[in-house]
Amino acid sequence: DQNATVDKPDKSKQSEENNEDSSEKQSEKEKEFIDTMNVSRGNESLVVRQDVAALPNNFQVNFDTSLSLQQINLSDSDENNAPVMTQLSHSLSEQLRLILNPTKASSLQGDFRTGKRLNMRKIIPFIASDFKKDKIWLRRTKPTKREFQILVALDDSSSMADNKSRSMALQSLNTISSALALLEAGQLGVLRFGESAEVVHPLHGQWSQSVGHKIQNQFKFDQKKTSVISLLQLTTALFHRQRSNSSTQTALSQLLVIISDGRGVFHEGKEKVIQSVVNARCAGYFCLYLIVENPENKDSVLDIRQPVFNSKGELEGIHSYMDSFPFQHYIILRDVENLPSTLSDALRQWFQLVCSS
Repeated sequence: DQNATVDKPDKSKQSEENNEDSSEKQSEKEKEFIDTMNVSRGNESLVVRQDVAALPNNFQVNFDTSLSLQQINLSDSDENNAPVMTQLSHSLSEQLRLILNPTKASSLQGDFRTGKRLNMRKIIPFIASDFKKDKIWLRRTKPTKREFQILVALDDSSSMADNKSRSMALQSLNTISSALALLEAGQLGVLRFGESAEVVHPLHGQWSQSVGHKIQNQFKFDQKKTSVISLLQLTTALFHRQRSNSSTQTALSQLLVIISDGRGVFHEGKEKVIQSVVNARCAGYFCLYLIVENPENKDSVLDIRQPVFNSKGELEGIHSYMDSFPFQHYIILRDVENLPSTLSDALRQWFQLVCSS
């Protein structure tokens, strides 16, 4: 009989292979989780347009008649001294000039049988034709002036100071208002909102650099709440009054720019806030939410998570706060230098909507 020899497996080699496999699996698991808590997001800004549900048919716009539409008494405080970003204002103004086309006819144009002024170039052909070529009059049909109504609302709550967004918010307010004034875009008003919304500068008021300096000193950033519902109700009432008092035949293009840190939007109740946003959309004005973030902050509004419960009160999961943000158009601004490009991109979308409607 021949003795068969069987090689026994080397236990040391087998254990080494098992250790290598386990270490590879462990490293793969570690790759799935990347620590991003303390990673800087940089200064890049975001322009977001969310998909929202279509407006309901036969929706009745609600107007709160108890709101005060009068301007507040301006204080003589000199606390805020945010610089006027002249270069940024001119850059934003030039970008908006390409987007906000003139809508008000103020220049004479055309050949008409009746009109306001004679076209002197047509007089000689008129006489030479034995007074048959009688279209010698000009009318104001060429749009050369812009007729927009724009409200800029600044969050006056204490969270703006806590999140180091105060200086960025004031610089954004100065840049936007100065650019719109340079552009002569139409009527410009300023609101402040916290526990309630108030008119700091009315739409029919004249704008100047001294007025802008006085307006920025009306913000203390010490209010304990941020009432978005109050802001939208006041804006809807102001724009409705302007539409009612307008003597022009053309439809007014109205815009609300909200400058805030974007936090605590739902503290009045999620359903109530969403209903107010829908009411604002049905009122016919465009709303742009400008979220200012200091890049030095450790946390971002994009990092906020909130629990989601079903109708039975059971926890369904933890979702991102921005996934349920109620405003369709918003910007996350981390550097004021990016304001001209980001704001012009967002307003280009607005003007396309205005032209399509």
